[in-house]
Amino acid sequence: MQNKKYQILILIILILMVAIVIIRKNSQKRTKNISKELNTTTQLTDTNKLAIDSIVSDTIKSQVVKTDTSDKPIIEKPKPITKKDAPEKSKNPLDIMLSNKKPTVLDLGSSTCIPCKMMKPIFEELEKEYKDRANIILLDIYEHQDLTKKYQVWVIPTQIFFDKDGNQNWRHEGFLAKDKIIEKLKELGVE
Repeated sequence: MQNKKYQILILIILILMVAIVIIRKNSQKRTKNISKELNTTTQLTDTNKLAIDSIVSDTIKSQVVKTDTSDKPIIEKPKPITKKDAPEKSKNPLDIMLSNKKPTVLDLGSSTCIPCKMMKPIFEELEKEYKDRANIILLDIYEHQDLTKKYQVWVIPTQIFFDKDGNQNWRHEGFLAKDKIIEKLKELGVE
């Protein structure tokens, strides 16, 4: 009887050891994925690289080589690159929408999350139905991380409703049915 208890105890210990190994492997995979995402987001896009190259090239070209009376070349000290030399950063789509004085519904999600995928056709329909009366915008959190931070999005999808003056009126986390969105739009004065 005691031998059987000992065998069961050993079996339980083995199962726990296997579970620990599996958990460690999964956490290592997650760590690698997070590391890859961080590396991807910190790399410059081709557009940014071209803009930086053009600024540097313009700065180098602006260095005038002069000669003094002894015909020795004199290179002027280069001008420092300032923020005004950098190309103007384009506004994010939400800023553009909020500036047109229409109520706005923003959905922040991801192409990999199931509820977000369910929201996409709803937002596409609403965008057609409310084209001239309200802004309906669907953005990916990975492409617009600045908005994710600004509006403190912790759960996706997150829907944020703005009034015509651009003030946040209401927000919801998770899937939101079309009729509930329409109800909130009516509360914002959209017919």
